[in-house]
Amino acid sequence: MVIDVKKDINVGVVGANGLVGYEMIKCLEELNDDRINIFTYASSISEGETIVTNKTKYKIEKLTEDSFKGLHFALFAENNKISEKYVKLAIQAGCIVIDNSSYFRMHKEVPLVCIGVNDEDVFLHQGIIASPSCCTIQLMRSLKILDDIFVVKKVIVSTYQSVSEIGKKAVEEYSMNQYINLPEYNSFPYYESPIHYSIKDNIIPQFEVFNLENGYSNEELNITNETKKILKEDINLSATCVIVPTYRGHGESVYIETEKEVDIEKFKEVIKKDNYVELKDDLEKQIYPLVKDCYYNKKAEIGRIRKDLFNTNAVHFFIVGDNLYLGAAYNTVMILKTLIDKTIIG
Repeated sequence: MVIDVKKDINVGVVGANGLVGYEMIKCLEELNDDRINIFTYASSISEGETIVTNKTKYKIEKLTEDSFKGLHFALFAENNKISEKYVKLAIQAGCIVIDNSSYFRMHKEVPLVCIGVNDEDVFLHQGIIASPSCCTIQLMRSLKILDDIFVVKKVIVSTYQSVSEIGKKAVEEYSMNQYINLPEYNSFPYYESPIHYSIKDNIIPQFEVFNLENGYSNEELNITNETKKILKEDINLSATCVIVPTYRGHGESVYIETEKEVDIEKFKEVIKKDNYVELKDDLEKQIYPLVKDCYYNKKAEIGRIRKDLFNTNAVHFFIVGDNLYLGAAYNTVMILKTLIDKTIIG
């Protein structure tokens, strides 16, 4: 698909009234590209609602099978069921789709792109590009740096995921629970769960459905499988995903074993020059990554970097990222920008 630079570039945001969809709109506005026209779509329940940003207002249109006519790109910030049904319709209408759901991520023919790690895979698309999970995105660049220098063999990740990862209802329940004890809970650990728990004063070691054969949740397996696909390596990675009572931003405690002995100072020097990771690591001054400081940061923040006490070929660190911005909307829009920069004429 070649886009004429002299004409408008029409971009549709599907799920525009959700937490990630709203951030996508703001990211599109941040491009300051006058050629881009933004169209917003959601279910019939939200039809006619208004989305207000610092720059303008958008009226939500009902998502239908005909919504994609005239669009060049469609950014999906919806669940798997919506992506399964509508992505193929968008492609048939001539759109290039960038999808944030997990539905297409592991499809062999669909490139899974983390900007700053495998940007070149963008151009392997056949009408659709998948964006990884937020936990994968904020980990990936640091992992790639270590892999390039010391060759990664094994990774163990424990996540501390905010309630906004689940969605608007979860944020509302979390906010209300700050003031009252709700008699019923319906959001945690995920909406469709047969049993729900309160997030107030609680930590829940589950997000998404468990695979009862191996004991891992879908989210945990996503991080494992997505990492292998993005890096094109069979890296051994295991994850434990936990929901914590915070509104926004994810933390990750990471343990990595490498083939070569880890040089911590060399690792830090590379990070200091990197465009996708920010070093926050000064123990004497108690400087380390904090979730409250990562909002709208285009970089993952890394600190507490230290060698393992018993294995010189292993390193620990703590990393945070804004799950709605860096871990979803920003990556999606940067994929779009990469496509636009390479597919325009004029």
